[in-house]
Amino acid sequence: MAEGMDDVISKLSGLVRSEFSKSDSYKLKFIMINQHVLIEKFNLYLKLTGRTSEYLNLEGMCNGLSFIAGCFADQGMIKEFYDILEMIAQWNPQTMSLQDSELITNLPKDYNGEPYKNIGDVFERFLNEITWHHQHGVLEKETGISQAERQKQFEVSSNKKILEQFAVAFIATKPQLTNILEHVAKEPNRMVMISGGKHSTEVYILPNNHFAYYDPTLDYRPSEFTDPEKLSNFIQEVKYQYLKQFSDLDKNMELYISAYQIYDEHKNVAVVDLSKDEEFLNHLLTETSAFFHDGELDSNLMKKSLAIACYFYNPQSVRALLKYGKYDDIYMLEAFEKAVGSLSTSCLVAVLEEGYKVSKDTLVSAEFLFKVYITNPSQMDKLRHHKIMNILTYYYNHPLQSSIHDPIYPRLIATIEKNSPENLSLLLEQQTVNQEFWQDLIRRAILLEKKPCIELLLNKINFPIDSDLAMFAKNTLDLDLDNVKNNFKFLAKIGK
Repeated sequence: MAEGMDDVISKLSGLVRSEFSKSDSYKLKFIMINQHVLIEKFNLYLKLTGRTSEYLNLEGMCNGLSFIAGCFADQGMIKEFYDILEMIAQWNPQTMSLQDSELITNLPKDYNGEPYKNIGDVFERFLNEITWHHQHGVLEKETGISQAERQKQFEVSSNKKILEQFAVAFIATKPQLTNILEHVAKEPNRMVMISGGKHSTEVYILPNNHFAYYDPTLDYRPSEFTDPEKLSNFIQEVKYQYLKQFSDLDKNMELYISAYQIYDEHKNVAVVDLSKDEEFLNHLLTETSAFFHDGELDSNLMKKSLAIACYFYNPQSVRALLKYGKYDDIYMLEAFEKAVGSLSTSCLVAVLEEGYKVSKDTLVSAEFLFKVYITNPSQMDKLRHHKIMNILTYYYNHPLQSSIHDPIYPRLIATIEKNSPENLSLLLEQQTVNQEFWQDLIRRAILLEKKPCIELLLNKINFPIDSDLAMFAKNTLDLDLDNVKNNFKFLAKIGK
């Protein structure tokens, strides 16, 4: 039995660990649902339907499965998720036809409330969604499409919106990991991805502030966790012992934690859902002290966290980390280099707006970093790099006089970064915004190519915007201004 499975069975059976292994009456039978079993079934299905299955053998499948678990948990369908996994694990092509609808009579609907037509439909949907959420770096190398871009396709197909709230790295001892879990449990209805040791797992914070934990390497379904400390112990003892990454459980663990909210596009979302991510991360960093060792801020961990934030295209985390590091030059430089190396325009703009100064040497450095980080660039990579260079050129020609650190500013910017004009409009109605502030918001929206937010902002002002910024919008970022609503008014404001 794999390391840590006794703990799982103890939770499932309700028996004390020392008792059940010796008990003759212990007759529970389990269906193995670990990812190796599932991948074997997925491969078999693709082979039977005449398609390639090479990507299923790549690292990163665990990330896709964990995301799907979070989508089901978000709809209160954790049990149904495991029921579907068991059905997939039990599928035998010799006795179970892919088209036999009778075989899924007792199977639940998917997390969108759509019924499955047959077993083939179950496989198709799961394979598509694993592809949407397959780990960022691995599948991107094969397809040229980032995880963030694939998740946009998922949003279109599912009517769901995925909002990544923060992404950081932690070196977490057991007590620190417990503190982190205690903190994230304060905000229910969010999905937390925990990565490290080349493996991803998922925790969903339930409405009652309990935890639904999914680890694709587990053979069986664990029950709900009520205590952060017990979940922390379980993650270390099962996840890391199973991977044999840490033989000494007292050693620091390296974890990458990213939090998400998933909501239905057709439902109204309170503005607080989009505005408090950065504030939440600031509190987490401060209250858990997870970045401090021996009373001092761990510089290497700060740098690694900035790298993770840029890698996941998460500007909210970049801003929170730079603030936490008191805008130290070493962290500003690290954030700049990782944003350029990750080809993340949103993170780059965040770094520049937080005060990173652009010089001629900066432009040369950006060209060098592109060659170092992207050794075999695709056409998409070249396009992203071209946009990054044009953004840097704009800031070089138009240096910021000062950075705005007003508490409301990150909230307004977050709504632009997440392309939510509805929430942006609500916030603007609550604030008095001067002309300089408006220019800052419009600049962000244009540089980040957020067309709905550009339209909203330009419809609220009565002064022209900077002519160079207008030319940037028309010529550099390929914004199709002719298709923007209120076309005449819009073009008049940009000086066409």
